[in-house]
Amino acid sequence: MTSKRIDFSEEHAILFIRELKNDFRHLSTSQIVTLVRILLSKLRRYFTVQHFEQIISKTSPLFQFMFAENWPQEDTGKERLELNELVRELVEEDTRICRGLFKSESETLCMVTLALKRINTFFKREGIALTASVITNELQQS
Repeated sequence: MTSKRIDFSEEHAILFIRELKNDFRHLSTSQIVTLVRILLSKLRRYFTVQHFEQIISKTSPLFQFMFAENWPQEDTGKERLELNELVRELVEEDTRICRGLFKSESETLCMVTLALKRINTFFKREGIALTASVITNELQQS
């Protein structure tokens, strides 16, 4: 009987999803993956192509898929994302698409803050800096 060896980054990805599942008991695993995918898609607009390539080379296949999905080829690297702006955008998008993931702006703010802190911790474990321009200052203050 052979057992498949799980590499370090896959193990971290599994632990990350489990941590979020513990944090958001009211969400299914599918909803948690959707939340992470949405947040990563919003964050990736603030990375240069070089930073994106670093992230892809260091993360597990699960995160590579979620992070790279529909990635624009141009070097975006926008300067700063405001947490309140992100929350408003997520609530509006969720309402427009009728996804039902976010109930209110205050609940969304709590969910996003906690999820982004977990994402930041996950990236640190993988040896990847999210850079100060991507919400990390706001997260440290909350």
